[in-house]
Amino acid sequence: MQWMKERTDFLGGLRPVYEPMVARPKNWTTPYDGSYLSSNIKPLRLVRCGLKAYFKTLENADIPIVYATVNAIRNTAWQVNTFMPEIMETFW
Repeated sequence: MQWMKERTDFLGGLRPVYEPMVARPKNWTTPYDGSYLSSNIKPLRLVRCGLKAYFKTLENADIPIVYATVNAIRNTAWQVNTFMPEIMETFW
């Protein structure tokens, strides 16, 4: 119980940088074009990697199936599992 309290106190002040969106995200069309609609958020890349040569390869790659797959996953609506809060309350 002490560990849970400490974790709750610590994590309670944190806020995710990339929160769920109400509107659908912008579809990926290139490794650099697609993500959040807001201009207040730093543009994201499709893949996180520090190798510039890798991004050059991705820029020239013909990968419409990859973009379609990523976009389909991102456009899938999420929902809160209403069963979990009840379990958490029981344990808390």
